[in-house]
Amino acid sequence: MLRAHLIMNPEARGVTPALQHLMTTALEARFKLGVTETHARDVGVGVARRAVDSGAELLIAFGGDGLVNEVVNGMAGSDATLAIIPGGTMNVFARNLGIPTNPTEAADHILRIAGDTDPRRMSLGLANDRYFTFACGCGFDAEAAARVEDHRSAKRRYGEPYFYAAALATFAASYALKKPFLTCEGEFGTEEVVLAVGLVGNAYAYLAGRPLRLAPNGPPDGGLGLFMVRRLSFVHLPRYAFGALTGRFGPGAVSLADLDEFTVSGDEPVAYHVDGETLEPVSKVHVRPAPHTLSVLV
Repeated sequence: MLRAHLIMNPEARGVTPALQHLMTTALEARFKLGVTETHARDVGVGVARRAVDSGAELLIAFGGDGLVNEVVNGMAGSDATLAIIPGGTMNVFARNLGIPTNPTEAADHILRIAGDTDPRRMSLGLANDRYFTFACGCGFDAEAAARVEDHRSAKRRYGEPYFYAAALATFAASYALKKPFLTCEGEFGTEEVVLAVGLVGNAYAYLAGRPLRLAPNGPPDGGLGLFMVRRLSFVHLPRYAFGALTGRFGPGAVSLADLDEFTVSGDEPVAYHVDGETLEPVSKVHVRPAPHTLSVLV
């Protein structure tokens, strides 16, 4: 019997007590299962690491992108495989992989194919010492993510629209007239920007079911995509939002693919996030492809 560990975030929008019981019962019938709930940020990292060290072959993350990121950071470099039951608001990584967004359907999918289907190897990004599965954002992007995290009840209540409301609120509060304050450096040269997003996935986010893509055609396997904005204004913001849907951003934005690495720095500590999870500001963010690929059950 396959050894698995179910890691659940009960604070995630789609993780209800009834679903937690249903998932645990269903998975226990199929796997030799360990179960852990997380009740604080980054707890999932240690839970995943201990599960792998104890011999778990399959780690099942039931939550949103934040929990998935924590589990990935705990298991990266191991031989274990990740499975996802989407329970968050955006579930970007799961959507990028084509995993069913309905938790019951996702669990049924895991039960059908685990042990009989070869996992997919996925590239990861690395921001300083933190792995990410689809995006690492610096500047405006990170401050908007922090606003979402500061209002978790609104995030849970309103779901996806609140992410975009938070972005608009962040823009209105401090970015409408803000000059470039970040320095982004790489093989492309040096750019002075207000936003820099590193990408390793097909989509950065989803809007009404449609993927928002910031790098041309999605970063190729093993490479990095990079999206930079030199300045934001009331004119630019809708243009960039439309560009994420169409791939045509116009002047003021730079979209690159297949980079080896880049760094983001500033006169003050740089606010940044990985997969929507905000981290402590630092003097420099070094973004590059991770040395490990991730085994994912899809």
